[in-house]
Amino acid sequence: MSASVLEQYEQAQQELDRAEVIKRHVAKNPSQYPINEREAALKRVDDLREQLQSLQLRLEASTRPHPNGNAQPNGKGSSNGHATPEERRSMGEGLSRTRLILVTIGTMLALLLAALDQTIVGTAMPRIVADLNGLAYYTLVTTVYLVASTVMVPIAGKLGDLFGRKPFLLTGMIGFVGASALCGLSQNMLELIAFRGIQGIFGGILFATVFTVIGDLYPPAEV
Repeated sequence: MSASVLEQYEQAQQELDRAEVIKRHVAKNPSQYPINEREAALKRVDDLREQLQSLQLRLEASTRPHPNGNAQPNGKGSSNGHATPEERRSMGEGLSRTRLILVTIGTMLALLLAALDQTIVGTAMPRIVADLNGLAYYTLVTTVYLVASTVMVPIAGKLGDLFGRKPFLLTGMIGFVGASALCGLSQNMLELIAFRGIQGIFGGILFATVFTVIGDLYPPAEV
């Protein structure tokens, strides 16, 4: 069954590629096509994307591990059972337009979470330092965050390639919010510096995963 589903998936992918070419040609030359043909071209692409998504789910179901721990082979995918970058990009192409927009908005909100935190902390830092009497450690609060996040970005990106984006996106968001709360509960500058370092680790995971998710959702031709 998996071989048949795989053939259907590859055939649908080829049809989608052809439909995308037609769609782009219609978009560039709208005057050459009546409105019903333009709408039909758009609908054809959406239908094929939904079909690809359905076939992708069937492929994933056929490769779920058996009770003995072995995955059922289907001739597609990496040897460790995780999706390759090419497969993740095809998943993004298989999403319907509505789902693609919703996923993009959710990913942007995750990035906004980190951006807002940095804006708030940067503005309030002089007052925070004054309340904790830690002028001597002022630069460390920013430096430790930047160092931790910079170190974690390539690590999180590689782990995301191996184990998938979703666990790291959720871990980054939850850990970042938790570390932010700990920063707010700090009683002295040393605690604040330590918690900012933890926050930087989860911030690096969050930033790396957000941008790789966008890369998986949109093929290079659409970026």
